[in-house]
Amino acid sequence: MFFSLFGRFFKGATILSGAYVLGMFGFSPSWILVIVFLWLVHKKKLRDKDIRVSFNQDAVTDEKGAILARLEDLPPWVFFPDMEQVEWLNTIIQQLWPYIGHFVEGVLREKVEPAIRANLPTNLQSFKFEKVILGDMPFRIGGVRVYHENTAEDEIIMDVEILYSGDCRFSLRIKGLKAGIKDVQLHGMIRIEMKPLVRQVPLVGGLSFYFLKPPAINFDLTNFTNILDTPGLSNILHKIIVEQLSSVMVLPNKITLSLTESVPLHLLKFLPPAGVLQVEVLEAKQLMASDLGFGSTDPYVIVIVGSQEFRTPVITNDINPVWNHQCEAIVNQVEGLTLDVEVMDEDKTSRDDFLGRTSIKISSVTMAGRINAWYPLEEAKSGWIHLEIAWLTLTDNINHLETIMHQRKSDFSSSLLMLFIDSAKNLPDASQATGEPNPQLKLKIAKYVTDVKSGKSLGNCSFQVSHLLQEKNNRSDQTLKLQGSRDEASIFLMLQLKILKYKVPPTDIATESTNRTIKKTTENTIARGNEAQVSDNEQVTSILQLNDSMNSSLEVP
Repeated sequence: MFFSLFGRFFKGATILSGAYVLGMFGFSPSWILVIVFLWLVHKKKLRDKDIRVSFNQDAVTDEKGAILARLEDLPPWVFFPDMEQVEWLNTIIQQLWPYIGHFVEGVLREKVEPAIRANLPTNLQSFKFEKVILGDMPFRIGGVRVYHENTAEDEIIMDVEILYSGDCRFSLRIKGLKAGIKDVQLHGMIRIEMKPLVRQVPLVGGLSFYFLKPPAINFDLTNFTNILDTPGLSNILHKIIVEQLSSVMVLPNKITLSLTESVPLHLLKFLPPAGVLQVEVLEAKQLMASDLGFGSTDPYVIVIVGSQEFRTPVITNDINPVWNHQCEAIVNQVEGLTLDVEVMDEDKTSRDDFLGRTSIKISSVTMAGRINAWYPLEEAKSGWIHLEIAWLTLTDNINHLETIMHQRKSDFSSSLLMLFIDSAKNLPDASQATGEPNPQLKLKIAKYVTDVKSGKSLGNCSFQVSHLLQEKNNRSDQTLKLQGSRDEASIFLMLQLKILKYKVPPTDIATESTNRTIKKTTENTIARGNEAQVSDNEQVTSILQLNDSMNSSLEVP
């Protein structure tokens, strides 16, 4: 430290002495500037040389890391050779932006606004968009990747990086209170599916849009909602907005459009997923102790696949917890999708602490079939997590049903039920006072078409799931009459049962013998889980579990 200070003092004294000597001999001050300039040029050359030498030394041991360390905040097309720069497309978007704004305003007023009102409590159904202004700054496309492998012949799949930081303004009103959002910023990767390809113009039968994972979103609040722009409340509001977006267009949720009459919308929506991911969060070790003064933590794990999120129980006061928690996620697309695992510390008096995360490409699981491994936690000083992950494909062959029944663990499922709710006809009015009903369909496997305004039932029906095994490809298109309603009131459903099949069977397959037939087994199918609320033209996919003690049916109460 002393020698460093002495060196700086000596260097400064030398420069001042040189300037004094030049002044004594009558040299012009411009000579001093020339000397300083030459000295700065020389210093820059030495600094550049040191950087080159340091880079070459680092590249000897880690060439990729050395290169990436010099690149920050660059678009994906710089890092990934298959990510293409498309400035020509950004130029087109710039010219189309005023027309895009008009289209977006129409979608918000005609579709989004009624959907929001239908899901709000009765006393808040005065919700209305007052102003929708997209501004003059369009979104940009950072890069485009088109997949050439692992795609069918009749489809085109691409990923598009969307970046938006514009001057849009949204104004809305609820019960006389005016609220607004401005300065929206969004960054995410959106996938576009063009399928099926057809032989007539426009050559593409349908389009699907969705985010692989929730995009990063930031915004500022105006008017009445500005009081919510505090750290605690703004986080809650931000979470609500991200959840609503996820429910619309984060995988497995999609926006689907039919571009030709030869490809009906229900065929585009009623497509089987790629498979099912079974995840066991077994244990962790050497977690960070985040509880000050106690040297421990209360850990739990969040498992995320697209918009699907699962949470383990909390293990109190343990940095080496054991959960043995099982969960299942439906995977619609494999390429580009990841299994994200976050370890958190529960804190009942403040925000939960982050203990680390790991991210696993689902494509690596599908290739291996089954993975049982310890993963180091990133963004953490210490910590490992033990996961067992299995990939299951789908089949129509009911002969695989008994096999999966023996192979699976008790809490895992054996089959998957797909439903497409197309439409309902001739529904009765809930009451003369409310006029036209606002119908909402509730499904429960193991409830009612209700009127949102009055809460009264408009009818109910049921369907035996085991009957699907008698149909071709385990599929049935059913028009079901609603009981407790008019005779002509009905609902149209499309149903299909898929059997799960391990790519790599588990090693602990049960060896007990059974004389049950496939028909007997499937007659005892019950649904796992929860009641689902859906609307017209919507697909519902539910993983099923088989049980000997229950008789299973799909009910529309």
